[in-house]
Amino acid sequence: MLLNARPDVTAAQAAYRSWGYRKVGEAHPWEGAALHDVMVLDLGIAGRSGR
Repeated sequence: MLLNARPDVTAAQAAYRSWGYRKVGEAHPWEGAALHDVMVLDLGIAGRSGR
């Protein structure tokens, strides 16, 4: 799961980290937008055999 989060909103950043998200980069999600942290959450799906 991927999300963009504003780095200046510390309460949201703390919540995302407590839920297991980790920062993997930075991006401007649309033209003129403030710089956002790109965060991912590993859902543990990769590598499963479907069982």
